[in-house]
Amino acid sequence: MPLSEDIEAYEVDILSGSAVLRTLQAPAPTTLYPADRELADFGAPQAALSLRIAQLSRVAGRGLPCVAIVPVG
Repeated sequence: MPLSEDIEAYEVDILSGSAVLRTLQAPAPTTLYPADRELADFGAPQAALSLRIAQLSRVAGRGLPCVAIVPVG
């Protein structure tokens, strides 16, 4: 992202395969995915989550995403 950005913002896609189940908005490089939303999205607690994370820019839009599988615990 350009260094001149006046805000810091991210979008975190919660994935099931290639389908986006939910997108979280985050004003910092951390966010929470509450257990009740996890249950609503998957029907049961997950051992790991597949995520696609992108930084947002007012100038450039959504940046190149990072895809990761993150253990839950």
